[in-house]
Amino acid sequence: MKKQIVTTVATLSLFIALAAIGFAGLGTKVTADIPFDFAVNGKTLAAGKYDVTKGTASYTLIIRNQQTGSAATVIVRNEDAKKMGKATLTFRRYGAQYFLGSVSDGQRISEVSKSKAERKAARGADNLANNELKPEIVTINATVGQ
Repeated sequence: MKKQIVTTVATLSLFIALAAIGFAGLGTKVTADIPFDFAVNGKTLAAGKYDVTKGTASYTLIIRNQQTGSAATVIVRNEDAKKMGKATLTFRRYGAQYFLGSVSDGQRISEVSKSKAERKAARGADNLANNELKPEIVTINATVGQ
């Protein structure tokens, strides 16, 4: 009898844990038409229409091209938006290189940390003093869907 109770409790605990993991991946999808190639987590993605969704963990995002299916996953830092606004994707541009900086669904902002490639671009090829260049911030409007 004792073994049966322990088995039942263990099974229920596992079921609850797996259910919680499954629900963590649900969230709002943000869609945007990005007119330039850009880098995410060391991977370059071509210009096109993209869907951005939460990954299986709340601190990851999946960026997927609707036409080609190519995708990248990135770890983010989530913050509540200071004020409700539009859904946007923000990029940091150094010369001709674009790097994903953040994704907002209007209620939450997911900030992307600078990758090794972005830090290298920020230093610049001709920057002997090794001072970091200031990026141009490029914002693309997006739509929110399920």
